[in-house]
Amino acid sequence: MNFLKSRKIKENIFLILIFLSLLISSFNIINNFFEKVVFGDRQVFGDFMVYRCGAISFINNINPYEANALSKCFNTLGNSLDYFYPPHTLKIFSFFSNISLSNSIILWALIIIPIFMCQVLMIKRIFFKETNLILVFAIYLFSFGGLNFTGLLTGNITVLMYSLLSISFYYSIIKKNTIPLFIILTLMCLFKITYLVFFILIFLISKKKFFTNTLISLSTIIIFYLFSYFNDPNLFIDFLNHLTYLRSNEFYNLYGGGFGLYSIIKEIPEYYFPELSNTYKIIFQIAWFSVCGLFILSIFYLFIDNKSFSKTHILAIALLIITICYPLIKDYEGFLLVAVIYYLILNINWKFFLQDTKKIKYLLFFLTFSIHDKYMLILISMIIYLSILYLDYKKKKVFINNENF
Repeated sequence: MNFLKSRKIKENIFLILIFLSLLISSFNIINNFFEKVVFGDRQVFGDFMVYRCGAISFINNINPYEANALSKCFNTLGNSLDYFYPPHTLKIFSFFSNISLSNSIILWALIIIPIFMCQVLMIKRIFFKETNLILVFAIYLFSFGGLNFTGLLTGNITVLMYSLLSISFYYSIIKKNTIPLFIILTLMCLFKITYLVFFILIFLISKKKFFTNTLISLSTIIIFYLFSYFNDPNLFIDFLNHLTYLRSNEFYNLYGGGFGLYSIIKEIPEYYFPELSNTYKIIFQIAWFSVCGLFILSIFYLFIDNKSFSKTHILAIALLIITICYPLIKDYEGFLLVAVIYYLILNINWKFFLQDTKKIKYLLFFLTFSIHDKYMLILISMIIYLSILYLDYKKKKVFINNENF
């Protein structure tokens, strides 16, 4: 059954309002892009330029992990963006240091955009098989205030990593082959070790040869990091020390703290009691770790308690929780989260809460299209997950048959 197909006049009015909000949102986002990028002076792929400048600085014997080390490359004084990836990644990005900036950006676009397009196609095949591809693209890019559209424009390597990860999900769920998933996650961890948390997801999807493949992946990751350390111990130590800057007040004031659970737990008390930031910083971290630990444990409880979940259900729920618990959520984290949010909105058994389930779906769709606030992503995610937990607690059927837009 297609959720957005309706013959009732009253429902058609709701659908018109929903699509109108998406249309207005899309127009505003595209108009802003043309105004500030095409006809303005804002540069796209700003994060990619950090990678390139980090490599250029390294080649010129400048430590990219020192304060404002990239200022010379960016031709700026004072604060500049920082390079936070391990030393072995500098050799990868050094390839772009030999190419002009404009050609580097074009080449980077030629790498990530086709993979991104392929990713959306795979998402459609996993979650929205009967939905029009253009509609999937529109909702994926322009919902939640164009979070994914903005993320794509950053050129952050996470765009590439999450795109490859989504493609590997297709092989894991549809083709029942988890090897591509292990390969991609291993590659991702070579850039950000925090991606290790996604190995939980593989375990939930398929336990076949999980421990053997995980051992191979972890061994590969450890070997790369050890090589990076022994190749230049001082540089590697500087890299580790530089990571602490991500949690500093200076970094937060300059670049923000993202919008995940950690940011919410930290920012709400600080709003009323600004002096708490330094004094009780460890308490915020413990609170975040405890909440996310409970959420992840609840995932295991759900799948042990409820045997009716399909692998697609498991993938969607696990991605939802792992993403919102990620330590530092930026715009591009929505690449995984947005698709599963809509899949869960469409397929949760809302009838237990309200007999006319379409009213709940209409409302949630309208909110995601019309409210341009990054925290709406977290709010909707929490509503969805708490609803799933409540349905399971009440021993009710959590999901209906698969539904599309």
